Amino acid sequence: MSSMRKIELQNNKFTGRIPGSLREMKILVDLQMQDNGFEGEIPDLEQKNLKVNFANNRLSGPIPPGLRNQDPNSFAGNNVCGSPVMNPCKISKKKNPQKTLIIAIVTILGVLVAFVFSLLILRTRRMAKNGYNYQQTTKVDKNSTYKSDTKDVEMSSYEDESYKQTKNGGKLQFVRNDREEFELHDLLRASAEVLGGGSFGSSYKATLANGPAVVVKRFREMSNVRKEEFYSHVRRLGSLSHPNLLPLVAFYHKKDEKLLITDFAENGSLASHLHGNRKPNEPGLDWPTRLKIIKGVAQGLDYLYKELPHLALSHGHLKSSNVLLDDAFNPLLADYGLIPLINKRHAQKFMVAYKSPEFTYHDRTTPKTDVWCLGILVLEMLTGKFRQTTLNKGKGMGRLGDMGELGGSRRVDGRSV
Repeated sequence: MSSMRKIELQNNKFTGRIPGSLREMKILVDLQMQDNGFEGEIPDLEQKNLKVNFANNRLSGPIPPGLRNQDPNSFAGNNVCGSPVMNPCKISKKKNPQKTLIIAIVTILGVLVAFVFSLLILRTRRMAKNGYNYQQTTKVDKNSTYKSDTKDVEMSSYEDESYKQTKNGGKLQFVRNDREEFELHDLLRASAEVLGGGSFGSSYKATLANGPAVVVKRFREMSNVRKEEFYSHVRRLGSLSHPNLLPLVAFYHKKDEKLLITDFAENGSLASHLHGNRKPNEPGLDWPTRLKIIKGVAQGLDYLYKELPHLALSHGHLKSSNVLLDDAFNPLLADYGLIPLINKRHAQKFMVAYKSPEFTYHDRTTPKTDVWCLGILVLEMLTGKFRQTTLNKGKGMGRLGDMGELGGSRRVDGRSV
């Protein structure tokens, strides 16, 4: 067993917990366990270059640290939380049995510090009384920073790095004239919430004081072009305006720090409505709403191709988690037009367009590639179920008939198809 590199158990009726012994399989690189009945928490698997798929099981609990770099769709259809899915884990409010001991230790240490401080003051006064000349000096580390205890812990890493960039002269660049401008330090002072992390970086919701909520997306793999080209391309994206596009508001550029700031969509992503957990009496998306979403996505895609004719792929990463919904459930395309900025190897590994048949078999993409992605999205909305095989670098295309079940009647969110 320890010499196995690939395990395929998808589309069976296996139940029970995922065995922790999988951790001992050091050379395992591919684990396919989707569409079964596994339950419980996912074991922490730390094999290098491991690719997993646990979609459509009965798993629950937080996603372990070793798997937080996986595709969010690999966990769809489960009750899991934490990065990379858009479902924050709830902080446990159970009492810590060691809390009393910790408080006692802290109290004792506080008393000792106060006692030592008092002795130092007495000693200083005696020296002054006896005629000693002394000079009190205070050295402050130029790199030290003060941070409020009330700052949300999720934003700490973002704040640390952005603070350094601000000291070096970094400034937000706004690309729209219909938004009130703010500074980077306004974001640092804003109440923040981690929305999730994906293959390109992490997203945060920041609610500005006396202002709207915005989304700050921090990119890790965006150094494919020079600074001038980056500015030009992002400003072009910021000039786009369509009812079915999520507006780009501002951006921030440094060598090792790229931020894109957009509006916040009240109803979250389409993926969360299709695959998220709902209460039994909470309705899902009805068919008129699904049809409206499909039409809106198609209209937004058509607009992108008219406005960005120089790009072979005007979107490039069309999937349900990149379709956001406003308060009226109108679709808003997100993460569009970013392929020129993303590192090529990273883009080919993670972006949906590079899993299409034309790239798999001909090593190229065309404007039709985004249409293929739209077709996959439509199937996902019709069935209410994500099928990883359709995105397995095009190899699942021969199994599209499995989506249906399309030939007969089935139920989605309590409605007959």
